[in-house]
Amino acid sequence: MKRPFLLLCLLALISCESDDREPDCSLVLPPPNWFAIGFIDQAGNPLIGTVFTQDSFKLAGAGKVIYLRPVSFGTRETLLVPFPDIQNGATYNLELDADNTERLRVDFETRESSCGNSYIISALFYNGKLFSEEDEEVYLLPKQIDP
Repeated sequence: MKRPFLLLCLLALISCESDDREPDCSLVLPPPNWFAIGFIDQAGNPLIGTVFTQDSFKLAGAGKVIYLRPVSFGTRETLLVPFPDIQNGATYNLELDADNTERLRVDFETRESSCGNSYIISALFYNGKLFSEEDEEVYLLPKQIDP
């Protein structure tokens, strides 16, 4: 009785394909390859789309220039920064308008998998200072607006 059961178990193990451990990437939602930033005033009001209203915002640094378009994220307009377009640990200047340029540095880790890369932010520096608050996947950066 034990032999047929053992033989059946052995047969089942041998018949398993070696790629069964790999996920079917068509069924997996990949993690986002971007992070979102928004700017708020002292009262917590969003500034992208209200005070800063241009079609795109220039992000320059590490010998590269990219343009970020405002995107609605919940109830606010935010800027999506694509990880593949920035360099880990590099400092970037973000032009909100002709008179307002902010410095950003993002330290992040890239983890590769069979279904795509994932990115994990370890630190975000805003104008040289470590910024640690995050609200629902959006970094809301305080911006002093002069009346």
